[in-house]
Amino acid sequence: MNEGTILKGIGHVYIGDRNRLEDYVNFSINLDNKVIKYPASDSYDEKSINIGRNVSGSIEFRKLTANIVNLLTGGSLASGNSQKHYNEQITVPAASPYDVTLTNTPISNTNDDSLLIYSKSSTGVKVYWDKVTAGSEAAGKYSVSGDTVTFAAADAGTELYADYFYEGSSDAQVISYGGSADSLPAVFTLRGVVEMQTDSGASKTLGIYAKNCRITSGIDLGGAVQEVGSIKADFDVVVEDAGDFTLSFED
Repeated sequence: MNEGTILKGIGHVYIGDRNRLEDYVNFSINLDNKVIKYPASDSYDEKSINIGRNVSGSIEFRKLTANIVNLLTGGSLASGNSQKHYNEQITVPAASPYDVTLTNTPISNTNDDSLLIYSKSSTGVKVYWDKVTAGSEAAGKYSVSGDTVTFAAADAGTELYADYFYEGSSDAQVISYGGSADSLPAVFTLRGVVEMQTDSGASKTLGIYAKNCRITSGIDLGGAVQEVGSIKADFDVVVEDAGDFTLSFED
């Protein structure tokens, strides 16, 4: 193989000694600045070669799960409530009380109110309304308590939109960050195979073993959850001892 070779293959990821992720992963290994030479003779006994340090690559997990994200990024994994996005059209009542009950209860914490109320201009431009404390409602201003939004009489009959996040009910795995129980991003082991060709054009199988792999890039989860089919990330192989990263050639 020539200097600067990138190997692409398929394999399995292991977390710890025996925790193998069920699905295969696609990966590539960058052998930049390395020249690998091996005898073509069948009498050559040593078919496993230590590559050394400074090896990097990329990996694609075929399925997005909370467990995989947690293993790669650290944090604390537990059961919890999902966060769902909702947008609905509402109309301020024509007579008092000027209350609208939303389909769901928006998530609302101190300095973190997910509810946005807006109208649309004749050209479709969104015009956002101001949230005020209960009793201070006025034209273009509203208050909210739980799933109930209260408007002023001046806005009676107005068509609006409510955009917010709400919580599901014990339907998710939740990863939280910043607590004392946070774990470090996982070091994983990669075992896989690559189909390659020799200079003569013969097909050979190359086995790859990388003991200490650590994610080095951000993890792109897509613009929306439904767009995510896999997780892609870059990683380095931390080579500390002989045998931490090896290539094995078939007979």
